[in-house]
Amino acid sequence: VTKKASGEKLTEFIGFLPYWNASSLFPVYDSYFSHIMYFGITVDSQGRVIKSGPEWSVFNSSYFFNLMQRLDKKKTKLSLVVKQFDGDVINKFISDPSASARLSSDLINLIAEFDIDGINFDFEFGGSTQSLNREKLTLFIEEVSLALRKENPSIILSFDLSGQIIEKEKSYDLKKIGEIMDFVIIMGYDYKTPGSPFAGPVAPILGEANEHTISEAVAFVSSIIPSNKIVL
Repeated sequence: VTKKASGEKLTEFIGFLPYWNASSLFPVYDSYFSHIMYFGITVDSQGRVIKSGPEWSVFNSSYFFNLMQRLDKKKTKLSLVVKQFDGDVINKFISDPSASARLSSDLINLIAEFDIDGINFDFEFGGSTQSLNREKLTLFIEEVSLALRKENPSIILSFDLSGQIIEKEKSYDLKKIGEIMDFVIIMGYDYKTPGSPFAGPVAPILGEANEHTISEAVAFVSSIIPSNKIVL
């Protein structure tokens, strides 16, 4: 990853902390990482942050407050994952001209209140949703990113891409997303799940003909987005 402002090349070790593992029962070895991403908070169909449920409770807990203080002392960055996995909900808020301003406002307040270093966007779809509106999603992400950087020029912005991005690339303008974001993250897993028709590796580096793999995803994404902006 290359710092946008200085051009300095960095090696980033990024760890995701899911809310269901955010407790004293699961130690966070933060000294191993340059960046921790809390997974996460959910966006509703109006583009507002949902401030309820277990993920929000953990985010507002004493455990998380103590973690933030520890990360700050060690100069480990903290990002907040902003997510939605229902394609119908995503298509609804990206089609609302006012939704990007609502989400921007909510995130700006959270960044200031919790001293967040970055925002990670994780907008995925599945089920009955066949695709996302590519143009509207790109515009939504661009508007939110511009608002966040206007308020906080040092904010670190990233976007998650499915390891099987080749199947879903019609929904994502990778070239534009790569230009907007500081970096993108390829989620190199879930190639096989309990619901798959046959068994296989969860995160295959290589594979047989016609099988999606991590190597395929990296090669495809790096043909569109500069490699110094790609995290696996």
